[in-house]
Amino acid sequence: MRRRKDTHRQVFLWLGLAFVLTYLALSILVAMAEGWSIMEGFYFGVMTLTTVGYGDLYPATAGGRLVVTILAPVGIALMFGIGLQLLHVRFQRLLERNKHMSVDPGLKDHFIVCGFGNIGRVVARTLRRMNKPVCVIERETSKEDDLREDGFDYVVGDAMDQRSLEAARVDRAQALVTTFDDDADNIYVVLEARDMRPDIKIMATTSSAATARKAVLAGAERVVSPQALAGEILAKSAMNPEMIDFMSEVSDPTGTEDSIAQVSVEEGSWIAGRTLEEISRDVPGLRVMIAKSRQKKLIAPGGGLRVEPGMVLLVVGPPESIEKLMSSACESS
Repeated sequence: MRRRKDTHRQVFLWLGLAFVLTYLALSILVAMAEGWSIMEGFYFGVMTLTTVGYGDLYPATAGGRLVVTILAPVGIALMFGIGLQLLHVRFQRLLERNKHMSVDPGLKDHFIVCGFGNIGRVVARTLRRMNKPVCVIERETSKEDDLREDGFDYVVGDAMDQRSLEAARVDRAQALVTTFDDDADNIYVVLEARDMRPDIKIMATTSSAATARKAVLAGAERVVSPQALAGEILAKSAMNPEMIDFMSEVSDPTGTEDSIAQVSVEEGSWIAGRTLEEISRDVPGLRVMIAKSRQKKLIAPGGGLRVEPGMVLLVVGPPESIEKLMSSACESS
């Protein structure tokens, strides 16, 4: 892409140079033929090239008319040629951009997944399995068919480019997840997204603890090292296989059995200010395992606990009840 841009820039440069040299040469020839000054020759050349017409200056000699017959068509060809070339390149870029993206104009409250590699593919498919809208930004055009077949909204472009984030509707997104193999790319995406949307939730993957700290400083709210996490899960699976299986089962929102989920209580939510007992009457089947606020964390809290804005609840229950509670936690009373 960069090589193509450089080629277009060189073409425009040479066309512009040819235009200027032709204009100067023919204007000087007109001035010499008519006995005008150089400035009058330039003025006459501009009047001819812009097809404005002639006023106080016009060719009176045969030599001047001969030069004008060359100057007029050459000037028009150059001006219209450059203009058409500019329009052609502009439309071509627009068509190419639209060709390599498929984003629903009404997309909002979605998750942007940067990178459709091994990790990004799992993240995108898991979010969709949880009935969350997803838009993928992938730089490799070879993966466009996979994105289309999987039914994702997508943008083929560089997530580090502001235009790609804009095309993915970052202004209306709920969160962004960057999953590139290169830690530097992830940090740059975090910086760009945080600059465009100071309030967006950002998660990033990194390969080391040192890089994770830099990602947090760049603006990521959550940082995960896939290698470290995989090693930890394998070790815990070896020690407590049944516990890991249980956690995997209850964390799957698509299952028919009870699931586990995190619910954040927002300001103005109808459940804010109500007790857990009152909430359970409207959303039956739920059990609150952990209630965490800024001051404290309660394990297995009683029904008399009053829910406050900013509190995070870890709940277990039927998937439909969890979905109802999660949507209710964001609704105003």
